[in-house]
Amino acid sequence: MIPPTASNYRLRPLTADDNAALQRFRCAGGGPWAFAVERYIRTVLERELVGGHVRATGLWNGNFLAAVIVFTMEPAMPALCRCHYLAVAASCRRQGCGERLKTWLLDEAWKDGRTAVLSRVHRDNIAMLSLNDNLGAHILDPEDDDHRPCIIDHESYESRDWWRYRDDLEDEF
Repeated sequence: MIPPTASNYRLRPLTADDNAALQRFRCAGGGPWAFAVERYIRTVLERELVGGHVRATGLWNGNFLAAVIVFTMEPAMPALCRCHYLAVAASCRRQGCGERLKTWLLDEAWKDGRTAVLSRVHRDNIAMLSLNDNLGAHILDPEDDDHRPCIIDHESYESRDWWRYRDDLEDEF
């Protein structure tokens, strides 16, 4: 396994010129959410990029698209960045690609003056729910929806390391 922090991985904005790679993208996961995300990436994303409706960044290993993140910096809600999709290629599963793209998006959102990043994650997508939880997300559980809103606010993200070790630090106070 080559970690996505290795020099052979590069982050780059996706454009219509990347349509061939988007058409070949195979999503990890295998659940119903993965099929829907893969279909969006293969058939809709290029059109939405051209129309300026979304922005997307890819994590590339040479010419291979290892992961995709699709987002908007919400113009009507200046505090919010919305992460529409985060997908990792099936062959790159469990290599940290999703975490690298999500932390990149959080940094971009904070630089843009946003104070929160909102994602909606399918309730059965344990990998993405865990990723959001590890990054300090507040994960809501609406009873009438298959998706769970995950909200990462700047303050929670910045303090996440302290919370991870709070049990170890309890004796110090």
